[in-house]
Amino acid sequence: MNSSDNEKLEFYIKQAKRLIHLGGFNDGVLKILNEILEIDPRNEYAFNELLKINIKKGKDLNNNCEFEKAVKIFDEVLTIDPKNKNALNNKYYALKSQEINILYGKGKDLDELDKYLEAIECYENVLKIDPENKFARENKKHILDEIDEWKKVTRESALEIIHCKNNCHRHNKFRYAPKEFKNDKEFVLDVVKFCGGNTLKYASLELRTDREVVLEAVSKFGWALQYASIELQNDREI
Repeated sequence: MNSSDNEKLEFYIKQAKRLIHLGGFNDGVLKILNEILEIDPRNEYAFNELLKINIKKGKDLNNNCEFEKAVKIFDEVLTIDPKNKNALNNKYYALKSQEINILYGKGKDLDELDKYLEAIECYENVLKIDPENKFARENKKHILDEIDEWKKVTRESALEIIHCKNNCHRHNKFRYAPKEFKNDKEFVLDVVKFCGGNTLKYASLELRTDREVVLEAVSKFGWALQYASIELQNDREI
């Protein structure tokens, strides 16, 4: 480098340090650091500051739960600096969080599909990774408590729960009912009448093809038609 380049380099480094001190990393700082590397491609100061910028971007993505994007950023850092502890630790956090999100989401989906044992297994796998995860722990407990409660319920006592207007969660109770309740036409009609048409989605497949049950559900909640059989969804009289 000639004397002119050295002067520019010194000026840019001072500028970068001042801007970082005043406001942290921003596009202006990034531009200056790239100017430094154009003059001196091996400049250690610019090189290290750019790594810090990428690590901060990755951390921000982690905070926004954009874990896949965060992993890519940390991989870029590790390609340049394979032993960077900050990038390694944050990449591990992103991967772990991503796995937790996938398992937790799968558990909720399985719960909606009445596949409770599979849902519980997903929540248990979340807890193996993150034993303090309160959402997985509470969801698992909720499913187990509901299943256990239905084991003690008779048809008559179940109807009392369904008819109780003070029970604000009664529409969700039916989803955990045993198959014999979900396939009991009179019981399901009562559930639909007192808890709303959207409870049709928890009825047995057989009753979701039953015209009387579907008509009752749709009369309470028009969108309930989406839970009926394809044949009844295409029935213009419903």
